[in-house]
Amino acid sequence: MSITQTAAATACSNLGTGYHLMTNNEWMTVASSAVSTAGNWSSGTVGSGAVASGNTGSVTSNACAAATADGDAYVSASCTASGTGTFSTRRTHFLANSSVIWDLAGNVDQWINYTNVSDKPTPATAAWYEYTAISGSATTPRTQLEPLRSPQTALI
Repeated sequence: MSITQTAAATACSNLGTGYHLMTNNEWMTVASSAVSTAGNWSSGTVGSGAVASGNTGSVTSNACAAATADGDAYVSASCTASGTGTFSTRRTHFLANSSVIWDLAGNVDQWINYTNVSDKPTPATAAWYEYTAISGSATTPRTQLEPLRSPQTALI
């Protein structure tokens, strides 16, 4: 949880051949797969309702480890995993290939192998923003900030 981008990149590459800190394109591919999968939407229909946002502090402000079973995707204030909870706080997302990914949204911030130090999108602060509230920049156009083929109402 408390790791710099450089340290995260090193930790990934230290795992061996084929491991690296995820690129922006890889992250967007995963996000596109998640928002294109009906089971990730509160209504069960892509583009209708909301996508689960995970552990965003409404249940616990602690970063919690993933459970050993993907079905235990909800967390209590003490980080105890459970198979039931409010849809919006579910920590797992299904991908189009039937894989399950933990904490794509919520729980902890994520690093990718991309840095823009000169021309940040607006607003560029440490705060969290809905992607529809962000404008791109010359170096980082808005298309780099949202998943391809994402429904306009996606909330990840």
